Amino acid sequence: MTSNMNMKLVFHKESKKVLYAEAGKDVVDFLFYILTLPVATISSIFSKYKKDMGGCLFNLYTSFQNLNNIYIETNMVNKGILNPRTSYPIQQSLLLPETIQSTLYVDIELFKCPVCPYSNYVLRNRLQYSSCKNCSQRQMDCPAVLSLPVYKSEESGPGFVKDLVTYFVMDDLEIKPMSTTSSISLLNKFNVKDVGDLQEMVVVLGKNEGFKILEASMKGKEVLTSVYIDKFVGQEQVKEEEK
Repeated sequence: MTSNMNMKLVFHKESKKVLYAEAGKDVVDFLFYILTLPVATISSIFSKYKKDMGGCLFNLYTSFQNLNNIYIETNMVNKGILNPRTSYPIQQSLLLPETIQSTLYVDIELFKCPVCPYSNYVLRNRLQYSSCKNCSQRQMDCPAVLSLPVYKSEESGPGFVKDLVTYFVMDDLEIKPMSTTSSISLLNKFNVKDVGDLQEMVVVLGKNEGFKILEASMKGKEVLTSVYIDKFVGQEQVKEEEK
């Protein structure tokens, strides 16, 4: 299964900016998925791409990474501090490396006779049929809770938004449902007087673009422009050479 997705960008040639994208559920799910990433996961992703996050968070990440285990609390060793599991297992997460999907856990209460040290543990749903065989005590305590993993299938979850409409994704990643009236409002908002000054292009959102969107969203507000401007500039150069 390919992890690439497509969306249509609307580029304003005069201002040299992407005004907005027309995107489906898959793209919007990926953008909202970014909100669920733990800080340590984001730091790990930047490390894999050998990119500077800016600020000091990456220093925290590398500091913990470089600490010898003798300095770390025993209960924190091998706890996935540097690579925590994300909460939402969706297919779009494949666009970003080093994201580990969470495994759901169910807590099972284990009951035991509080009087007899030799009684066996019993499950809650067996409590009404069970009693200690070594003494007359019938009231069981719950001295232990066992967390068991519930493994999911490889199929992705439903995501975040419904596949009812096409969505507008603004250059600054503001997202809203698309409609005819909203399209006109956007053109007025951007003071577009000549629709001939607009250029449309269907682009790919793959792993490289996924990381670039994450990076650009942390450093500025012209996200789509910074990620895809080269494609529009390159297309214009080709047109000039063909003349």
